[in-house]
Amino acid sequence: MKLLRLSYDTVYFPKGATAEHVKKMFLGLVQEEVTKTSQERLAHRRRRQPRKSSMLRASGRRRSDAMMNFMAAEEVAKLSSSTRELSITE
Repeated sequence: MKLLRLSYDTVYFPKGATAEHVKKMFLGLVQEEVTKTSQERLAHRRRRQPRKSSMLRASGRRRSDAMMNFMAAEEVAKLSSSTRELSITE
């Protein structure tokens, strides 16, 4: 809002001001905004909580994503082959 006021309000910022004065006021407003934002971020900063281990990792049975996908594909293959056997016997 202050930057908009700097651009359009002649009472807040006089018409006959020099370019150096405009630059100084603009940089001051930007610095004020950066300081205010950084203080707000520091005030609301939370400490990260450690992630929980999965059941497999906690029990010492480490599995990769590739292994899990392979096992799922095998399970689907088993289901589809058992379905074919049922339809053949009918």
